[in-house]
Amino acid sequence: MAGIYLDMSGRLRSFSLVPVSDATRTAPGSGGESTGADAADGGDAWEPLFTAAALDREALREARPVTVPPVPSDRRIAWVRTGEGEDDGFRVEAASFEGAPVWFTVLPSGPLDPAKAAPRAPAAFLFGLGFCIAVLIAAAFLVRHNLRSGRGDRRGAFRLAVVVFWLNMLRWLFHCDHVATIDELGLFFNGLARAVALAFAVWLFYLALEPYVRRRWPQTIVSWSRAISGRLRDPLVGRDLLFGAAAGVALGLLERLEAIVPRWLSLPAAPVSRTLDARSLRTLLGVPDMLGELFHVARDAISVSFILLLALLLLRVIVRHRVIAFTLYIVVLTVIFRNATLRVDAGWFFDFAKALLGAALLVRLGVVAHVAAVLVYILVTAYPLTADVSAWYAGAGLFAAAVTLALAAFGFHVALAGRPLLRDELLQN
Repeated sequence: MAGIYLDMSGRLRSFSLVPVSDATRTAPGSGGESTGADAADGGDAWEPLFTAAALDREALREARPVTVPPVPSDRRIAWVRTGEGEDDGFRVEAASFEGAPVWFTVLPSGPLDPAKAAPRAPAAFLFGLGFCIAVLIAAAFLVRHNLRSGRGDRRGAFRLAVVVFWLNMLRWLFHCDHVATIDELGLFFNGLARAVALAFAVWLFYLALEPYVRRRWPQTIVSWSRAISGRLRDPLVGRDLLFGAAAGVALGLLERLEAIVPRWLSLPAAPVSRTLDARSLRTLLGVPDMLGELFHVARDAISVSFILLLALLLLRVIVRHRVIAFTLYIVVLTVIFRNATLRVDAGWFFDFAKALLGAALLVRLGVVAHVAAVLVYILVTAYPLTADVSAWYAGAGLFAAAVTLALAAFGFHVALAGRPLLRDELLQN
């Protein structure tokens, strides 16, 4: 069994191979750490790995190995940059078995302190988790009150729950590693449980939200009510889809500028963990995962939009002042956008701009526009976009661009309501 990990540029970052002993070949020696003469173990066999990792072996010097290989081995070796300390930049750890490389990895440098390496929940994550739990509890009380009062669009809530359920099941179908054994039944029930749980949560939020939004901000759900009733070709629905797609592209541009502008101005930049996550990597695993991620994104866009609308409504009810509630909502959303860090850097400005744009879109145009914006925003940030169509990951980026353009084109066509793009008078002149 072998495993290979590449970065976004296609460079090798980790290689591992479970070795099979060759009884006809004499092992090169007993186990231990390799330095000096032992570096010859594997000989030129290391060179293809350095080439795949885009590293110059001549610029590295041998160092003492500090990481235990994850596969059986009888020799270990490590390299750091020539003329630099062992904690500078990066280090390469490797191991061989009977003269053949079985493990090769590029690691960040630094002292391996277990206390520092232990995962810690960031304050922003705990804040966001507590905020979501509070919103969920509030939604349950509101649903109880609405059902007793006979209010709420139960048909719309059921239709929305069905949509979310099938989006989640399609995501499971394309994402899950299916097996032709009885274990597939366990995978199915696991996916079914997740789909039912999320569909119920969306149903809960919708019934809690709809009566109050219809009374306080009816403009936010007019196009949504038409869309959920099947009137997808309504001009108002098309308008909101078009503006939402444009806003999603703007949000994606702000995300890219957040990583670029600090380097231009020599300011502290956002950490790498904010620009590269599991969702981004999942889109590179092939067509099934790429399609599964699309259903995942659509599900999240719907769920997030209703959760945020409910949060804004609750702030409006508690504060009883529209401007103050809107301001608090933007502040809370900015803190949640910080995700992994609360340190002071240029990202605060861009996260505030994204929160402001999203809030304005939700209040002025409504849920349909916000769903489209979140959908496009995740597409243009999770899928790798590149102008180099020969790149190995270009297919995923072209797919995201095609979905975005298709959504915008559909919204534009529907918004015209059959009218020509140019008036007849202009064509005649």
